[in-house]
Amino acid sequence: MNQTKRTRRPVVLQDAESYQQILDRLDRLEAVAAIKVGIAAVEEGRSKPARKALAVLQEKLGVSG
Repeated sequence: MNQTKRTRRPVVLQDAESYQQILDRLDRLEAVAAIKVGIAAVEEGRSKPARKALAVLQEKLGVSG
């Protein structure tokens, strides 16, 4: 089908408070998703103890702990 007319997109008006609530919920969902990825990594053995990871970083960056 050939469209020769411009397609109008709907406009949504929303008050600042409800928009902020949506942003807060999105932040929470993203945090939960990241936590789930981290838990899966630990369960699959794709993690290392924090002290070991920090030691590796310190050595790479040439800083002392």
